[in-house]
Parts: sequence; structure tokens; C-alpha cells
Amino acid sequence: MQFNDVKFDLLRYGINKDLKDITSYVSPSFKLIEEKESVKDLGVTLSSDGTFKVHINNLIESAKNMSSWILRTFRTRDQTTMLTLYKSLVRPILEYSSVLWTPITKGDIQRLEEIQQSFLRKIRGVSRNYGEALKQLNLYSLERRRERYIAIQVWKMIEGLAPNLKPALLQQTTIQQRRGRTLKTPNLNATPSYLQKIKRQSVRCFGVKIFNSLPKHIRNITKTTVEQFKQKLDQFLRKTSDLPHLRSGANNGRNNSNHLYDISPLLNNENNTVVSPNSNPQVQCNDLSRRLSVEELTTLVL
Repeated sequence: MQFNDVKFDLLRYGINKDLKDITSYVSPSFKLIEEKESVKDLGVTLSSDGTFKVHINNLIESAKNMSSWILRTFRTRDQTTMLTLYKSLVRPILEYSSVLWTPITKGDIQRLEEIQQSFLRKIRGVSRNYGEALKQLNLYSLERRRERYIAIQVWKMIEGLAPNLKPALLQQTTIQQRRGRTLKTPNLNATPSYLQKIKRQSVRCFGVKIFNSLPKHIRNITKTTVEQFKQKLDQFLRKTSDLPHLRSGANNGRNNSNHLYDISPLLNNENNTVVSPNSNPQVQCNDLSRRLSVEELTTLVL
């Protein structure tokens, strides 16, 4: 089989500029392979700095263009028609392979969220308040959907239903222990500063953080189908507040973040209801003390 020289691309990672200057790569026919700042592979744009900012910028532009095409082509603003078009043509652009590139910076999260907000505002009879519109249309924010995908992917990895990372994700506590199943969070203290943001965005760090923030009864689900896990996860997510932060600030909630690990509510053990993070502080402290181990409580006191 003969390879096409034109389709070879060179993407270099690392900060050793001298090494990059003195080395080069050639194709099987000894033609010099051109070095590029970003390369698209299987629909995802990879950048030489290890981030996905170029990919996020590209998909935001594509989603905006698709939204504009829909609004120009279809005169109706009926809820059923508009939601069908949005879910079929716009949202897949914003979510393709999102487990890999999901952003953690507030600016990128807000730019992605505003595409959905802008489209929902065009639907007849829908509230102008983004949080109310999500409830009215029974939708998650894009941020919540991405974190849901990550939680599902991490669960599939530790259950052996999807290829695990290398090295594999490690369990910190097991199902039999009081805290339930949790995963070990990597220590990034020894990681160079220019790599910390890249690693914090990865499934090994961000994905583990999302999974560990889920309630014990969801983390402990094992030996079942993916659909059953999704059902249990959705039952929990429907009870949590979903108030994405926008650059306008008009629809922002009282929480500083909409990440699951920041707003994940405490479950009342007696009646299995959800306690809002902004409700009675005494109830929160009681629930928190039941969930933490003696060692953790001692650490908090000290």
C-alpha cells in the first residue's frame, strides 16, 4: 500500500524550540512534511499547544452558521419544529466528541452556552430567562450535558464497557466502604505550570472530579446496562439546579459555578429529597457530617 504524501501533516508538542528547529520529518518518498499549528483528525482539531481552543472556535462558528441557516430557511418558530431542528442540526455540532475537548475556562463555557440561549430565544412562547427556558423545554444546559457525557464515559471505563485510560483510572475507595466508590485524583503539584491547565481539562482529572461529585448510590452502580445507569443519573440531574453563567450576567444564579462538583446538592438520607445548596445551613452541616469520614472531619476542624 502506498501512502499519499500530500496527506501527511506534522504537529509538534513541547517547549523545546531548539529540538524543533534542528529536526524534520519526511514522507516515505522523502518529501519534507510541512509543520502545522493545528491538525484536524476524526473531526477534532488538535493544536500544537495541547489545547482545544482552535477546535472550540471552529465549532462555535459552525454552530452559529447552522443556526443562522435554520432561521433564514424556516419561517415557523413553533416549539416542536424549532426544537427538532436544533437537536438534529445544531446541538450535534456543539457536542461531537465533547468528552475529549470539554472546556473548563469560564469564557469558553459561556461562548458555547450562548449559542443555545440565542436559539431558544427565537422559539415562540419561550421565556427570555435562560434558566426558565431550560425548564420550560425540559432541556439541560450544554455544560450540564457535557458533564453528563463525561460521567457516563468514566463509569463505562471503570466497568470495563469502554477502553480505559493508560495507565488505568484507579479506585480510591470501593463500593463496600462507607464513602462508596470513588476514583483517585491525580496530584498535579509536580506538573509544570504550562501543562497544568491541559491536564486539568483531561478525563483523568476533570472526569474523575465529576464522577466523585455524584451521589454514592450512583457511583456504586455496577454490573448493569448503560441505559440503566443513564436513567439513575438523569433522575439525580433533574433534581439539581442548572443555572449556567452567561457573559451578560442577566440569567446567572447565586452560585459562582454551574459545575456539578460545585453545585451538586446534598441528599437527605431520610426521605431521599434534595437539599438546595442555598437552603438551611444547619441541614447542610448535618448532611455533610454524615457523608464525611472521621479523618476528613478532623482535617476540616484542624
